[in-house]
This record gives sequence, C-alpha cells and structure tokens, in this order.
Amino acid sequence: MKRDFQRWTAKRKAELVLEILRGDLSVAQACKRFDLDESNLQSWIDTFLQTGERSLKPEKHRGAVEGQAAPERRPAKTKKTSRPLRKEPKRRTSREIVESIQQACIRILEREGVDALTTNRIAEVAGVSVGSLYQYYPNKEAIVESLYQEALERDLSASTMNAFRARVKASVSERSFRETLAEFFEAVIDRHRRMLRLAPSHYLEHLREYDLDKFIKERYRARLTTEVWLEYLVSLYSDRIGESGDFELKSFVAMRGVIGALNAVVEDRPELLESPMLRDELVELVLRYFAYEEDVSD
Repeated sequence: MKRDFQRWTAKRKAELVLEILRGDLSVAQACKRFDLDESNLQSWIDTFLQTGERSLKPEKHRGAVEGQAAPERRPAKTKKTSRPLRKEPKRRTSREIVESIQQACIRILEREGVDALTTNRIAEVAGVSVGSLYQYYPNKEAIVESLYQEALERDLSASTMNAFRARVKASVSERSFRETLAEFFEAVIDRHRRMLRLAPSHYLEHLREYDLDKFIKERYRARLTTEVWLEYLVSLYSDRIGESGDFELKSFVAMRGVIGALNAVVEDRPELLESPMLRDELVELVLRYFAYEEDVSD
C-alpha cells in the first residue's frame, strides 16, 4: 500500500525534489525507497520547478494565518503575452523572409542606430518588399519585440539550462558557493548587457516587461525561475549556510533584491554592467544574507 503523500510536509517534499534535481536520487529510486507513486512524485517536481516550496503545501494551509481559515482559492488569471508576428511562417521560404527581416533589423541597429530604423529601410536591407514585411509584422516595433522575445527564448532553451545545471553539479566539490554564484550572476548581468546593447531606448522603455521570471511564468512554466535556481544553488552548499529558516522565502527575497538592484543599474548607471565589481557586490550581498561560512581557502 502506497504511503499517504498528504502526510509529507512541504519541506520534506522540497528536500526530496532537490535531491532528485541534484542527481543524487532518481525518480524510480525515490519511489521505491519512500513507497511513493511516481505520478505524485512527478507532480511535486513539476510544481516545485514552477513556484518553489510554498506551492507544495496542502492547499488548505496556503496563506492561512493561525486561528483563521485560509482564503478561498480563486482561479488564477492567465495573462496573454502578445506575439509580435501577425502570422507564423510555416513554409521554409516564409521562415527565411522572417529571418532576413530580423537580421536586417539587427544590422541597422548596430551600424546605423535606432533613428535609421524604419520599415522601408528594414525591407531594403533584408532584400524583401515592404508588402512582404507587413505580411508578418505590423510595424518596426513588432520586429524589435520579436528580437527580444527570441533572445529570452534562447536563454531559456533546455540546452542552455541543462548545460548550466551540469556544469554546476560537476564542479560543486571543487568550487565555492562564491564562485558558483559569480557564474550565475554573470549570466544574469550579461543578459542585461545584450538586451541594452541591441536597442537601448526600447529596452529601457520595456525593462519590466522583459523580466526573465515574468517571461518564464507566462511562457515556460516548466523552466526554473531565478529564485528557484538560487534555492537550488543554496541547497548544493547547505552544509555551509549559517542562516537557517525558510530557504524558499529567503531565495525569493534575495533574488528580488538582486533583480531590483540590476533594474536600477540599467536605468541609472548602465556603465556598471561592464564592471566585474557589480557582479562581486551582488555575490557578497547574497553570501551575507545567507550567512555563508567560507573557508580561508575559498
């Protein structure tokens, strides 16, 4: 008889999921060891990847205050994210036209600047008619938007995520938490560099809309948000973390602080994105927040 999984606390579920994500335990091994149903365990993993430990709590306890009933759960509103393309290119020739339009937009932004960006100029550089361009894009802003969305999608590709996870796991015994965080934050900062370099005025105007976690929740619910990534990294070095408590909450607060700081840098001090000192300061902030105990050799 399978063990009643409702008796598992959110913390126990999260600990087991993190063991599986680290590769210390397979799903099959966990099911056999703890007498769990595979479908239930897989649902824990999927839920954790989307929203962290809090969502693993039984529904009646979420958001409840001692002595009060939990608020009635309302259906979540799904926000539609606009697609910049008027129609999806299905044939090879259509995909080639869209690709040539996007590459032309990039070349104009890099070589001539945003003031030179018009639909006529994009069509000219792309070698297509303006009519062909308007079949796929309503205006130049939609073309720029498609470039940003594709950049975010590349950052969230399964190959990119898996490569980072494998690299971190392979080197965890050789690198300190400081070094691992430095690589993580360098990737976050580099995304801002690339986005800002592409079309500065557009990126500044839409900065909040290109928040990676927001994009993940709207488009890629199976991908890890940055706070879940941070919680995963913290779990790899948990024996050196001096601060106890709710790591899911602490990871959320820490990452929101980092994101807020980076948004301020992009808006007010963009030159700092080129300085390694920015990355080092963010690393120091998180290390101190989690009271990480470093060896003198770290």
